[in-house]
Amino acid sequence: MGVQLSASFGVKGVVAQLVRAPACHAGGRGFESRPSRQPTFNLDTGGNVVKTGPEMSVQGLRIIFLLTILGCFFFILGSREPLVIAGNYLQIAIPCMGFAVSIFRRDREGFGQFTGALILMVIVVQGIKFFTGDWAIGVRPYGGTKSFPSGHAAASFQGAFFLYRRYGWRWGAPMVVLAALTAYSRIYGQYHHWRDVIVGFSIAFLIDRLFVFPPAKGISKGTPSP
Repeated sequence: MGVQLSASFGVKGVVAQLVRAPACHAGGRGFESRPSRQPTFNLDTGGNVVKTGPEMSVQGLRIIFLLTILGCFFFILGSREPLVIAGNYLQIAIPCMGFAVSIFRRDREGFGQFTGALILMVIVVQGIKFFTGDWAIGVRPYGGTKSFPSGHAAASFQGAFFLYRRYGWRWGAPMVVLAALTAYSRIYGQYHHWRDVIVGFSIAFLIDRLFVFPPAKGISKGTPSP
């Protein structure tokens, strides 16, 4: 087995890639090409080596998300109810993060699992709200209706549990903390009771267990789908 060096020249630099070439097969068929599984390195004009590929894109996505969250917090600090407004943003941002990570990782299976889980969560939460909206259990602390269960808590925990179960604690743990902050913001703002957010949490947890599964054994949680 040998090593083949291929290079392409561009305006900004040179892209070099090492490709393992299989040994000559019996029967005189010669060498056969095989797609490379090695990382690609970009040699810029200054001689610096920069790793590229899917993992770099995911790391960039993580940084962008954290900077966006940080920017939102600075924006809402000047409002009258910063924690409540943060919860309103996070209930959308966390599920969107689940979709974004599955897309950047080219995880079609994970994308399908999360889509099904999210749709079922919305149906269950809104269905319960529809039937219990005018009951005593559905009265909000400030006097409104359709309090039970908390849609904010269910949506944020749905995204957080998906990231944790599918891609591991490095993605999931920060999102679970933000989802807990979202749930607390609903109690702090007197939009929900404790029972509302606990049931919203439980719905997200159970649906995640039904629809979302870790990658198959032998496949890294960071490996894109073919």
